[in-house]
Amino acid sequence: CRKDCRSLRRRDGLIKYASNNTSQNGEDGVIKRLFELLPLSKKRHCVDVGAWDGVHLSNTYSLLVENQTQSEEWSGVLIEADQQRFKELKNLHDGLGNISVCAEVSCDPCSPQSLLSILKRDAPDLPH
Repeated sequence: CRKDCRSLRRRDGLIKYASNNTSQNGEDGVIKRLFELLPLSKKRHCVDVGAWDGVHLSNTYSLLVENQTQSEEWSGVLIEADQQRFKELKNLHDGLGNISVCAEVSCDPCSPQSLLSILKRDAPDLPH
């Protein structure tokens, strides 16, 4: 019976900060807490593969759209393969200075569609 199964997941780490704004499994809260712990930086970057429309179940929406403050400036590269969702993504992020890419990402590191190849091609100024 499913009710009798006790979760063995630890609750003393970052998981205790889990909360959802647009994420699905508490990532918004965990990401927020991580960046509270890390030293402040004027410029931060993120990459979102499978970004969908940039809002629905997004792990980067809170960073790139909602929390643009003077103390922390975020920029992102958002990658989505679905043409319709990509249009929505691009409409949301074009005015924010983020890079939207319509592409499928390959796991093959030698492929021109590998994540590294896409970032080198479409976001050459992204630090690495």
